[in-house]
Amino acid sequence: MLKQNIQDNTFKQFHQLTKRLFTAKELAEYIGWPIATIYSQKCRGIFPKQSIVRFAHSRKLFFDKQIIDEWIDEQHLYR
Repeated sequence: MLKQNIQDNTFKQFHQLTKRLFTAKELAEYIGWPIATIYSQKCRGIFPKQSIVRFAHSRKLFFDKQIIDEWIDEQHLYR
C-alpha cells in the first residue's frame, strides 16, 4: 500500500512537471500562491496575456506552463 502511494505521488509529480497547461488550482500549487491570488493577479493583468488559454465554448481558464516559467525567470532578472 505504501509503495503504491509513493508510485502514485511520483507519477503525479512527473505529470505536473511535464504538463503543458495548468488550471488555476494547479498553477497555484505550482508557484505556491493561494488560488484567490491567481485569480486576482490574472484580473490585474500581472500574468502575460499569452499565458492565458481559454478554449471556445468553455469558461475554464488554463495557463501555459512554458510562458509562466519564462515570466517567472524574467521576474528574477529584475530583482
